[in-house]
Amino acid sequence: MTDPTKPIRIEPEAIYDDGALVLTLGLTHAAIARARRDKRLRYTRNGRRILYRGQWILDWLESDDRREGVNRG
Repeated sequence: MTDPTKPIRIEPEAIYDDGALVLTLGLTHAAIARARRDKRLRYTRNGRRILYRGQWILDWLESDDRREGVNRG
């Protein structure tokens, strides 16, 4: 689970897997799978591993903000 008092940093050029997203963002595997299925979260496969570029994660999070109507400033 993430600590809400500490900022989360996603590096745009880093590579993440499902486990890293679960730990870093505090999401469930089901939420990540749903975002992939809905084509909201871009990913690639390397064998059986599903990988995400940091920029793809940031794009997904930002698009969800706009969709939910969150005012970003």
